[in-house]
Amino acid sequence: MPKKSRYETDAKEVITQSKTVVLRDWDAHSCYGDFEAREDFSLLGNRWALLFRPIGCEYDELSDGQASVLLVNLNASASATVSYQLTLRNQMGIREDVVFSDPEGFLTFAPHGSGGGCDDAWGCDEFCPTVWVQDAAFGFIKDDTVAIEVTVSKYASTAISKDNTLMRAIEDSKEEEELLAIADEDIEPFRLKYEVSAQAKLQQQEDDLVTTRNAAMHRQQQLLAKSTRRASSSRDGLNTYGYSTSSRK
Repeated sequence: MPKKSRYETDAKEVITQSKTVVLRDWDAHSCYGDFEAREDFSLLGNRWALLFRPIGCEYDELSDGQASVLLVNLNASASATVSYQLTLRNQMGIREDVVFSDPEGFLTFAPHGSGGGCDDAWGCDEFCPTVWVQDAAFGFIKDDTVAIEVTVSKYASTAISKDNTLMRAIEDSKEEEELLAIADEDIEPFRLKYEVSAQAKLQQQEDDLVTTRNAAMHRQQQLLAKSTRRASSSRDGLNTYGYSTSSRK
C-alpha cells in the first residue's frame, strides 16, 4: 500500500469566502487612457487589492477595447496560495454577469513587491468589453458604482475551520466589531459556567458553615445532656446511701 503524502495525512478542507468590492464615484467619462480604479480589502486572513482598468488593452474605435482586472496580494511578508474568481455584476439585470475563474486553479501570490514584477498579482487582461463600463445602458453601472465580487478559496486545517468560531472569524478577516461580538459569544458559555460554579461554591461554603454550626450545637447539647445525667446520677447515689444533697443548717 503506497505511503500517504503529507497533504493526504493532514486533515485539510477548502474554505471559501466572497466579498463584493464596490468601485464608487464611477465616472464613465474618465474611463479612458490610463484610468485605474483600486479598492483594498481583507479576505480569508489576507489583505488584497483589486485593480480594474477599463482600458486594459489598446482601445480601437472600430472594435471595443477590453477592460482588465487584477487581484494583488498586499502582504509584504508572506505569499498566499489560493484559487480565485472575479465576477462583474450586472446591477440592472440587463445582461448576464461577467465571470472569470482562473483556469490554473490554485496559484501562489508572492509577497507584495518581492517579485519585481507582477508575481504578487493575477488576473485577466480581457475581462469584458470596455464599452460595457463606459455606458450605463449595459447595466453594469448603477448609481455611479461598479460592483465586482471577489471569491477566494484556500486550504485550511479542519480543526481550525470547524472547531473554533473565533479562529475562523480571524481567518476570514472579520471586522473588529464582529470579532468582539464573536469573542463575547464564544466566552459567554464559559462565563456562565464560571458564575454558576462560583455560586455553587459559595452556596456549598454556606451549607458547610451551617452544617458545622449545627454539628457544634448538637455536640454542645449532647455534652449538656450528658452532664445533666451525671449530676442526676450523683444525687440519686447520695440519696440511696442516706445522704441529702440539701444544705445542712
